[in-house]
Amino acid sequence: MQSLSFEEYQNFYLMLIAILFSARPGITKNIRMLDLSYNMLSGEMPSDLLSPDSLESIDLTSNELEGPIPGSFSQSLYSIRLGGNLLSGSIPESIGNVIGLLHLVLDGNNLAGSIPWQLSKCKKLVLIDLSSNQLQGHVPSELGNLEQLVALKLHTNNLSGGIPSSFSGLKKLEILDLRQNSFTGELPFRVITQLLKLCYLGLHGNKLNGAIPLSISLLRSLTTLDLGNNELTGASPTSIGALLQLELLDLSQNNLSGQVPTSVASMKSLMWLLLSDNHLSGLLPELPKWVFVNVTGNPGLIQGTEDDNTSDNMKGSQDDFRSAEWVTAVSFVFGFIISFYCAGFRKKNGSN
Repeated sequence: MQSLSFEEYQNFYLMLIAILFSARPGITKNIRMLDLSYNMLSGEMPSDLLSPDSLESIDLTSNELEGPIPGSFSQSLYSIRLGGNLLSGSIPESIGNVIGLLHLVLDGNNLAGSIPWQLSKCKKLVLIDLSSNQLQGHVPSELGNLEQLVALKLHTNNLSGGIPSSFSGLKKLEILDLRQNSFTGELPFRVITQLLKLCYLGLHGNKLNGAIPLSISLLRSLTTLDLGNNELTGASPTSIGALLQLELLDLSQNNLSGQVPTSVASMKSLMWLLLSDNHLSGLLPELPKWVFVNVTGNPGLIQGTEDDNTSDNMKGSQDDFRSAEWVTAVSFVFGFIISFYCAGFRKKNGSN
């Protein structure tokens, strides 16, 4: 049998894709797993694409698909990955009928409307990624009932209201990424009894206020704590040094006051300490040389001893100020790396 050349194989593959995305009904009725990710598919998804009874997994990541998500779903589906497209409209409420769903990834689209509370009916959900859309409204408190949830990514939307206190009971949660929204109110972690596996907490770029709760120091698995660019007040908890696994601490661009807790010096895993643009004062605890520190915008804060007030030891120098935006950008990238490390969501796990 003569083997196909690369060009012939490519043409055959493109023809197969065209057939699958034609308007012919029932073309996917016997398919269990459909992976057409990272191609150049365009147009709208066929209305029956997600509905065949045999369909268990679909991955159309990174194409150019437009229009709404079809509202008819196979009851056999455990993985839906439609991220990185141009999909619009709202998330269908009927998705709550897919009770065996494990992974729902719709990030990087133009989806609008609210997050349907019906998602809470999918009790087996492990991963929800709705980030980088145009979703708005409150986050349903019912999502706090998803006891198997490991990662919840809602960053870069237009979500508002308070962060549901029910999230404090997600005992398997490792990643909670709510950055770049408009959440208000106080941090909902004053009573933490279940979040012992949480390793990434991203709340950067919201409108959260009040003090940082003392109970934050009970999250001993945290490697990233990003509370930057909010409206937090008061002093940093003195017990924050108990977070011995913490690698990135970002409290920048808030209204924090008082001294930097001396316990910060005992955080042996710390690599990034970002405290810029607050009202901190006193002496900055001595930290290992490998820790990157940015405390610009705190005129009362001194690095080193009281007698060491030279311009290069004073945080808030002009050179540091010019680097502030760069530091913030790097912190975001670092946060993403940590989040993926913690969750361990490699694609091969999508089929489990």
